[in-house]
Amino acid sequence: MKDILFWAAIGGGEVLLLLLVLLTIYWWRHSAAARRDRAAVAQLVKAVREGRQAREATIQGFLAEHMGLQGTALDQARVAILREELGLLQRFAAIYGRRDAGAAAQFHLALEAAVAPYLALKGNGAAAPVDAGTGDAEELEALRRENQRLSEELSVTMETMSRMLNEYSSMFAGGVPADAAVSPEAEAPAAAGEPATSEQPEGESVEAEAAGETEAETVAAAASEPASEADGIEPEGAPARAPVELDEAMLDIGAGEEEPVAVSGESEVATDAEVADAAPVEAPLEEPVAPEAIDELLADDPLADDLGDLFDEEELAALDEASDQEKVDEESAIAI
Repeated sequence: MKDILFWAAIGGGEVLLLLLVLLTIYWWRHSAAARRDRAAVAQLVKAVREGRQAREATIQGFLAEHMGLQGTALDQARVAILREELGLLQRFAAIYGRRDAGAAAQFHLALEAAVAPYLALKGNGAAAPVDAGTGDAEELEALRRENQRLSEELSVTMETMSRMLNEYSSMFAGGVPADAAVSPEAEAPAAAGEPATSEQPEGESVEAEAAGETEAETVAAAASEPASEADGIEPEGAPARAPVELDEAMLDIGAGEEEPVAVSGESEVATDAEVADAAPVEAPLEEPVAPEAIDELLADDPLADDLGDLFDEEELAALDEASDQEKVDEESAIAI
């Protein structure tokens, strides 16, 4: 009996000793974990305290630059945000230190409370500062577009000027003076095959045409004569002769007049003495030729008389052809 009690006491002592050892190990581990948790929380609190000023500066910069807050509104928003952040950290430290499962399950509420000040912010619409590189790129692009537009306008202007120069050069290429250019009104009847008519009366137009015919014949006759036979030159300022007087002069030339009247041409140059001797002769005013006497006037052909030795056969043939052509033109003009 005593032996049983002895061994029972020894066994109970060993169990108690084992339990004591286990309890000691458990306490030591628990104490170590608690010390580690407290050290972590203490380190967290220390980091928050050391970085509080930097965090406040960051929040203030965000509110001023991105939200456009100033003065009291900025201070209130900064304090509210910082308070909620510190409260969130404190709640986390409490849950972690106490191993509070219930508080851990509702940690999202603490998070919503922390971000509430951010959601309550109301900025004044201040835009973020534009990067200098982006502004320079936009300005360069605008300058490129303006340069392209000016280049196009300059090219169009140069093409227009080149076309105008070509037209002027082609207009004056043959040495034709500017005042000799034919007007569009005069070109229209010629292109249609019709002679251009003036608005002067019929009698005056017939008289002018007859005078032009006789003057052309006189110029042709004088141009074909040798320069030595020209005795005088009619001044440019002399009044034009009447058609009847010109016909009589041509008849006198055909009758064998020794010194016919010569009209200056490009190849004949008169001296000062000859020009002084050839005084302008004023022709008497003639009455306008009646239309019924035009046929009789045109019937007088100075070339029908004997012209003597003034012209050779070739010159006479050329004068006949010119006279016939002028008659045809005048008859067509009179008919019109």
